[in-house]
Amino acid sequence: GGHKKGCALSLTNLATPVLNRIKAEAYREAAEIVGPEDSYQDERFKAKADCCIKLRAKADELEQSK
Repeated sequence: GGHKKGCALSLTNLATPVLNRIKAEAYREAAEIVGPEDSYQDERFKAKADCCIKLRAKADELEQSK
């Protein structure tokens, strides 16, 4: 049974960067939907911009973690 366990482990390790890339892409998509970061007209826009920045940061973080 030892072989199966090792096999599953290596698959998981291979999948992680791929999944992280997919997640990062999803965060970026969400950031696009939330709106542009440069619209600081009022507090509501500022909150949306902050949300965009956080989403993009999360995406970068995911892509860096290997």
